[in-house]
Amino acid sequence: MSTTQAQYSLITRPITEGEYRVAVSALKSPKYQAVAFSVVGMIVAVMVNFVPEEFKLTNLFVPLMFLLGAAVTAINYRRRVRALQKVLATGMISEIVGVPVKRKFSRSWIIGPLVFGNDGTLPKVLREGTVSRVAFIPEAKMVVSVNGTPLQKVTSIATIPPGFGMGLASSPTRVSPEGRKRKGANQ
Repeated sequence: MSTTQAQYSLITRPITEGEYRVAVSALKSPKYQAVAFSVVGMIVAVMVNFVPEEFKLTNLFVPLMFLLGAAVTAINYRRRVRALQKVLATGMISEIVGVPVKRKFSRSWIIGPLVFGNDGTLPKVLREGTVSRVAFIPEAKMVVSVNGTPLQKVTSIATIPPGFGMGLASSPTRVSPEGRKRKGANQ
């Protein structure tokens, strides 16, 4: 991996129907996880009443762990819902165009300042060394499409600079690695 970042451009464009469906489907998993943690936590909390007295203090921590797991997933779900509501209400999505670099050790991809996971669907639509377009929702830290093809499920963004891709104007904006923004595509 080189120490200098490759050139990339960042634009905001309207979200497609396929990308919209992928983004909305990402809300199902955390919701079901929070419900599962809650139900199992309640069952374990009831079962604590049938444990011998000498193990009660130890077994009280188990329901608390499920409560913590449910709280974390519920908070994560609410954060994603708020981010997606804001983005989907505007109908605009951020897209970065650049040459992806595959990191083998951490099994991730890099385009400009973005680092995102390498799940099973990405190698089929993303090629190292060729210019690619990656549509993402920066507020929710998720990639929804690559080269105009909606993913089967969202890919999480591992590293994104604060404020990157958020609140761009509706006109295309070019960004260089040094952080200078230039209006228009002809500069």
